[in-house]
Amino acid sequence: MKKRLSPYMRLVDAEISRYLDRDVEELYKPLRNLFSRGGKRIRPALCMISCEAVGGNRRDALKAAAAIEMIHNFTLIHDDIADRSKLRRGKPCLHHKYGLGIAINAGDGLFSVAYEALSDAVIQSGKPEIIADITKATTRVCEGQAMDISWVQERQWDLTEDAYLSMIRRKTGALMAVSCKVGGILGGGTKRQIDALANFGMDLGVGFQIHDDVLNLTGDVKKYGKEIGGDINEGKRTLAIIYTLALCTPEEKRRLTHILDKEENSYEEIKETIEILNKYGSVERGANTARELIEGGKKRLSVLPDSPAKKLLLDLASYIVKRER
Repeated sequence: MKKRLSPYMRLVDAEISRYLDRDVEELYKPLRNLFSRGGKRIRPALCMISCEAVGGNRRDALKAAAAIEMIHNFTLIHDDIADRSKLRRGKPCLHHKYGLGIAINAGDGLFSVAYEALSDAVIQSGKPEIIADITKATTRVCEGQAMDISWVQERQWDLTEDAYLSMIRRKTGALMAVSCKVGGILGGGTKRQIDALANFGMDLGVGFQIHDDVLNLTGDVKKYGKEIGGDINEGKRTLAIIYTLALCTPEEKRRLTHILDKEENSYEEIKETIEILNKYGSVERGANTARELIEGGKKRLSVLPDSPAKKLLLDLASYIVKRER
């Protein structure tokens, strides 16, 4: 999949580099460092492939794709700070490498540069509606992050699967949905095609996050690029946790919530938590939920004509729940 996406990755990386090739090193050096680490670039790839899937040229969506990827990375910089994360793409998070103040400012700067690229995309395409779409999606990402953080701070445990999905549709689904939607708009798709692409992207985003939660419990740190069990250390309310709390004994519930509410957990506590989750099949149930969402999303693309781009979207969806990082 990486080989098939590499033409899109090279295009968007070159475009982002163009916006970050500026002489105020105090701002742009940390940002260039972050993007030099690579990354899946799934969101900009979705934008450009969706453009092609409705008959457009990938370059028609390039600036918008670059803007979306910069917005995504802006949220990652700030998420890592809020979550007290240590690793990003296998290397120290920016706030560990450069310090908290520089990292916060780098995130702010990247957000601003993203809107420069988005403005250029509008001038190039004559499609001003994409500004509203991307701005609304970014707001939804912030809403989802606020929900996620608040649940931990307020020590809220009476959460349902629907509440979790509502949060993830904002935090992760919104940006993938708008990636596909904007690609469809810039490619000249019909309303029906654009709506189908947006819904496909939403299913992809939710499935992606649930699978990411599973990897955080079962992955190989060398492949995953982040610390295993980090979600437990941060007290994250994931689908596996919600499933388990609804099934486990009162004693296990007390133990789980005690571990998850702590500021820092030992290796033994993280291992104990994972063992309880696995006892109730919650990790595998989460993985199955992700696969079901992805399969449902793939069916939405039946409105698109058959093409190499459509096949790539379908194959990318399947890859989402098979990846190891």
